[in-house]
Amino acid sequence: MSSKSGEEEGMQMLLDSITSQTCPSGLHAAYHAKHLELLVRRMESQPARSTERSTETKACLDSAWRMMRCRPGGCCTPAPYLTALLLAEDQTLAHLEGRCTDAAGKALVGRRLCHQFPWLPQSAAAMALIVHHHLIAKGPPPGKAKDRTLIIQVLSPAMDASADSLPGWQLLSELQLQNEQPEAAAESAGRGLKCLAQRRSRGYLPPPEVAAGIVLARGHSLLALDRLDEAQAMFKALTDLSSSSPVSQLLDSVPKSVQQEALRGQALILKQQGDTAAAEQLLADLAQREQGPECMSQHLAQTDYGTLLLEQGNLQGAQVWLEKAVASASLPGSHSTDKQLARARLQLGSAYWQLGRPPSQEVRGQAYGHWLAAASVGGSHQAAAFAKLGLWYADFKADVPRARKCFQRALGLNPLQSEAGEGLCNLLRAEGRADTAQALCQEVSSRAPGATWAWRRLAFFCLHTGDFEKAVLCFQTALRGDVGHAGAWEGLGSAYQSLARLTAALKAYGRAIELEPKRLFSLVQSGLVLLALGNYTEAQGLVQAALEADPQHVSALFAAAQLLLASAKYRIAQGTPGMAAKDLALAARYCQRCSQGRGHLQVVWKLMGDVHLQFHAATPPAQDQEHGTEAQGCTHGIAAGGNGRGKAGALQKALHSWELRISAMKASRRAYARALHLAPAQGSLWGDVSATFYHEAQLRRAHPKLDPHQAHHLRASAEALIRGGLRLEPSSAALWAGLGTCARGAPHQEYAFTRSLHLDPKCARTWAALGRLYMESGARGLADTCFTQARSQEPADSATWAAMGALAGLSPTGGSEKADFYQHAVKLGAGPEALAGFAEGALGEGRASSGGVYAAARRVVEAQPYSAAAHNMLGLACQARGHFAGALQAYSAGLDVCTDHYEGWGTRDRIAGPLCLVQQEADPAFGLQHALELNSACALSLNSQHEEAVKKFKLLEESGRMHGAPSAWLSYASALYQLHKGDAKLQAQNALERGISDSPAPQEHAALLHAWIKLELADLQPTPPYPIPTHAPSNHQPDLQQLSSHAEALTAGKPEAAMLRPLWLTVSAAAAASSEAATAAGLRELVRSWRAQADDDSAEFEAELLGLDALFASQTGQKLQAARHAARALHICPWRPLQTALAARTALDASLTSSSSARRLAATFPQSHLCRATQSYQVLPADLPNEAVLMDMLTVMVTGAVAQPCLLDAARELRVMYKDALQRAHSQPHCASIWYLLASLALHYAASTQQAAAYRSALALCNRALHMLDCSSAPEQLDCKEQANGHLPQQQQQQQRQQQQQQQQQRHHQQQVQLQCMRSECHLHTRQGGSHEQAMSCAKAAVRAASGFCDPELTAAALQQLSRCLEHAQQRTKAEEACKKALVGRPGRPTAVLQLARLLHGSNKHQEALDTLDQGLQHLSVCPSVTAHQCVEPQLNLRWRLVLCLHKAQVLATMGDLHQATSVCQEAAGLSLTSGHDLQPHADTAQVVLGALSLQSAESEPDTPNAMASLSTAHKMFTQALAGKGKLGRQDSALVCWLLARTELLGTLRRKQEKAEAHAMQVRLRS
Repeated sequence: MSSKSGEEEGMQMLLDSITSQTCPSGLHAAYHAKHLELLVRRMESQPARSTERSTETKACLDSAWRMMRCRPGGCCTPAPYLTALLLAEDQTLAHLEGRCTDAAGKALVGRRLCHQFPWLPQSAAAMALIVHHHLIAKGPPPGKAKDRTLIIQVLSPAMDASADSLPGWQLLSELQLQNEQPEAAAESAGRGLKCLAQRRSRGYLPPPEVAAGIVLARGHSLLALDRLDEAQAMFKALTDLSSSSPVSQLLDSVPKSVQQEALRGQALILKQQGDTAAAEQLLADLAQREQGPECMSQHLAQTDYGTLLLEQGNLQGAQVWLEKAVASASLPGSHSTDKQLARARLQLGSAYWQLGRPPSQEVRGQAYGHWLAAASVGGSHQAAAFAKLGLWYADFKADVPRARKCFQRALGLNPLQSEAGEGLCNLLRAEGRADTAQALCQEVSSRAPGATWAWRRLAFFCLHTGDFEKAVLCFQTALRGDVGHAGAWEGLGSAYQSLARLTAALKAYGRAIELEPKRLFSLVQSGLVLLALGNYTEAQGLVQAALEADPQHVSALFAAAQLLLASAKYRIAQGTPGMAAKDLALAARYCQRCSQGRGHLQVVWKLMGDVHLQFHAATPPAQDQEHGTEAQGCTHGIAAGGNGRGKAGALQKALHSWELRISAMKASRRAYARALHLAPAQGSLWGDVSATFYHEAQLRRAHPKLDPHQAHHLRASAEALIRGGLRLEPSSAALWAGLGTCARGAPHQEYAFTRSLHLDPKCARTWAALGRLYMESGARGLADTCFTQARSQEPADSATWAAMGALAGLSPTGGSEKADFYQHAVKLGAGPEALAGFAEGALGEGRASSGGVYAAARRVVEAQPYSAAAHNMLGLACQARGHFAGALQAYSAGLDVCTDHYEGWGTRDRIAGPLCLVQQEADPAFGLQHALELNSACALSLNSQHEEAVKKFKLLEESGRMHGAPSAWLSYASALYQLHKGDAKLQAQNALERGISDSPAPQEHAALLHAWIKLELADLQPTPPYPIPTHAPSNHQPDLQQLSSHAEALTAGKPEAAMLRPLWLTVSAAAAASSEAATAAGLRELVRSWRAQADDDSAEFEAELLGLDALFASQTGQKLQAARHAARALHICPWRPLQTALAARTALDASLTSSSSARRLAATFPQSHLCRATQSYQVLPADLPNEAVLMDMLTVMVTGAVAQPCLLDAARELRVMYKDALQRAHSQPHCASIWYLLASLALHYAASTQQAAAYRSALALCNRALHMLDCSSAPEQLDCKEQANGHLPQQQQQQQRQQQQQQQQQRHHQQQVQLQCMRSECHLHTRQGGSHEQAMSCAKAAVRAASGFCDPELTAAALQQLSRCLEHAQQRTKAEEACKKALVGRPGRPTAVLQLARLLHGSNKHQEALDTLDQGLQHLSVCPSVTAHQCVEPQLNLRWRLVLCLHKAQVLATMGDLHQATSVCQEAAGLSLTSGHDLQPHADTAQVVLGALSLQSAESEPDTPNAMASLSTAHKMFTQALAGKGKLGRQDSALVCWLLARTELLGTLRRKQEKAEAHAMQVRLRS
């Protein structure tokens, strides 16, 4: 390095001497250039901003200046000029005056460089800068595009050849940006930034306006290219110099004007990103600043601000600011360009155009002037300007040729100009050249795929021509370019809707509504699509939104009426005609509003007719009279309905509703007539008019006051009209089907239906109608074929299933199929015919008590209030459900209908629609009215109105209408017997014998004979509380011969065995209860003979008879024989809970087995069955424990901190009992108590194994048991109801039933709470995700369930389980509070005491834990009874005392009182050892605890004399625990072994220490 520096210094000295003596010309020019180069290199080697660099820079500049001014000969090298221009760009020379540092000097150097060296690229660059300065910078605004283009043409190749001029790059990028060349501008600015970085690396400091100008040009060019993130980085570097971006490092300072331009760029970015509020605020601030040197581009901010206001609809504000922008751009020094001014004029013209509404010559003229001026300047705005001029010529001047030329010029400049394209297409369509417009869109879309307007218009053309698939593709292409165009989304939805792609259409319409919430077409069509999808609620909401936007919008009103009509049809099918009537009335009002002023719309009148026609199934509301005229018409010409009271008023109200429906048919006819006047050649309208005549005819047949004689003429008119429609449209399948309904004569109907099916073979309703026709004609085979075909075409057609039900009803054995078919039709929305058929079939099949049957009968009455058969069915349904008062009301209403008008109008007619009701033919013996009277009398008897019932039955008997009604005789006998007057029993028996003599059906015969037998055996004295009623003891004995003859007469009819079993059981029970041996034997012999004749060998019945034999044996004192009979019955029928109860009772009574086995057997049946066994046979012995005690004995309470001690024998037999309960659960899967016991045993087993899998199994059983408890309530209540059924007084039966239900509910409630606690405990140990939260939830559910039950023990258990869950969740404070609440409700509960003590001990509250344990021990000593069973009291008391003492010892040890803890533990161990072997597990625990405490005492006091004694005690206790009889677990054994090893180690060390001490003592003594 030193040698090289020396050579340079020598060369510098040599060159200094040469240059000082010569001129820079000729042969010496090279020496001067090299000398200048060395000076520049020496200057660049100095640090920037240093004094040395400034001195060297001045020397370089002086040398270059001397070379340029050298005389004579001048300078022959460009080096001094280039060096002077390079040094002039450094801001550190700004303080120098003259010598080319100012603008004039730079221009002089540039001109001399161009003059002497014109071939150099630097000369071209200098010339471009000079020309720009004189033509644009100093010229009048605005700058011309041609000047900028000329400068670019000169400057661009020069900069490409020599990229070392920062002002050149700045100028080139700015000019390219102003000439709308963003790609070239971005590239030039980028190269300028590279040049700037190179200059700064060499120590040059360019002027701030040059560097910032390059960065600004780069930002605006990136913004024009939609590269927003990069543009934002450039603008941020200009506005925030503190940022650490690479661009910011190139800038020392930023001029104010450049910062404002950067802020404007940031505002434009915010606008494109959608933040218009922030953009508006920023632009407003820039636009409102005063014009000055720092705001030379203010017109741009004003233009952008005005444009934003124009887009937001603020026309006045936009006009003001755009006018200011035009004025500012025309001021000197604004540096505006012609394109910038043209854009401002374009936006100002748009503001004038929109302000000129209504059109004004002056305002529209101003718009034209600005647009014309903008169109004269070339640029991207020129196409929009020509489009605006075309709009001005087309809409304001009506100069179509000029408008077309303007639009064409705009499209020629920019095919993407949507306004020009739309305007040109509209002009072509207005001229009738739609094909040309379509061809134009096709051509533009192919040449310019980005022309979204062309794709959009082409899509609409395809949509209008029916090419929906192509329309979808075109709309999708258009939306890819402009996703925010609501019209395109709307068109796409329409195309999808036409293609039946409803879900896609709904999404497209929804997108259009999101963009423009008040787009009416999208709102209306979305509603119609939702209607097609069945979503009435959302559809009505959308249509209502359209009506709120425009209340008189025809399409919205029409759609609203359509929606309401569809909703009404659905409500009618669902059985709510009242709500349907309201919807129809509102739909009629919408149609009326739609037709006002638009009477030429045929579809409106058609819809109005459809709305009124639907009133044939729903009564129009009477308050709509105020809306009536021709359109409303629902109440036109109606006589005022009667406001009579009572039954007459109800019938008059029903008649008035029928009159309202007839008036609605007339209004519908008038609406159809208006539509027919507008379109007389439309055959379907003739069919609609025919339907109004037909429905009116059917409505008039309901009552004589409705003039039913007009029905014939109305039917004839309907047929004539529909034939007229067929002349216009002979190929209409619907019209042929209508003709088949209206035609008179089966041949004409068959031909019409056949013709309709030939045209439309897939119409299921027509097949069903043809099948009905064949069915009425007696051709059942053809009818079944038609119904099969209809079902294959449309399986969900309700009319088909209703017709199949009618066909099944014609068969004598098709009652069940009839009910099923009609029920399926009702589910599919069928009308009153199906409802009536379903109710009738279900009543005939014995399913009358079902809620569906009652609902069906009620709906039939509402639809046909003048049908006595409907009222009769409703009464039967109410009677079957036990609602006898409702049955009486229904029968009374039916009798009123028969009195007012005897049914008989058109029972053979097939009525279309919801009015169709198949009338049931009455029995020829007494008719429907007689049946209603008999049913009413029976209902009086069942409703405990026996006197009224007897009076009515006597009237019927006197009139001879009781003949042939055996069930009525049965009710008559029951009413007589319940009166308890005189010879009531004899009269009841006579009535029953009268019923038997009427040759009843087998089922009725069995019921009559059963009642007769009960009356015959009523005087026998049963063993209380057997449920046969007795009034007074007597010596009457049953007539066995008469009883046998009656039974033989019944069995001769060969009834089913199920009908005979109640008789046999009743006689067998009487035999068992009889105190006379002969009578009992005779009755038993009768039962055996009847069974032999009937050949019945069912297991359940055999078990029942054996149970009665067991009862008889128990009555006679044969306890052993009774137990054997009961065991045999249990063996034959083990799934009957009552047999299990009987076996348990007799086993205990006879002492055949141990009491524990009997208890285990008794634990497998519910408490309710035990109660039933007690009432049915004999009161159980007092020492038999109830189920709750058995659960305490056989299971473990898991709500405590540790398991509650259980009996030792139960613990040993746990696994055996679990298997036995599991087998019984499989044999009796519906017995909830067995599952409850099984869940308890499973949890006990899981607690003993501590395995997660066992807990999960127990949890599954707990869930099953809880489910079975929920499902078993209803059947057990039914059992109680069956038990109470007999001849007891009704009040006593109800009391007995209520008491049993209350006991059952109480029992279920207790088990549910216990099961929730068990589930919570299982969740705590399942080791699954979220198990602790589920445990907490179950515990809280148990607390809530127990809080509503007055049982402190149950509430304490639930609170204790909640405390365990809170402890697991580390919420010890809440856990303590829960335990304390449990002890408040149940003081002294051992498990709660132990758990609370553990919680307090864990929280270092030792003294509180010790007090709690002392209180628990005191309570056990004062109240030793901790369970309800006296056999286990002492053991449980002793066990709990032992457990609490051990825990107290642990607490004392923790407190440091080891001596007291050891004494307490010794007391517990002594207590366990003196109590026998039953407490061996707890004795082992006491030994281990005592040993541990002794070991701890020895370790704490190693030097005391008692240490060895403590170690000896610990060794003894550990050894006894390992060798004891209790079974320690593997882990417990390992722990005890470890403790024993530690004890032995300490003992060995102690002995070694003592030996060492003794040896040392001996040594000392010897010494």
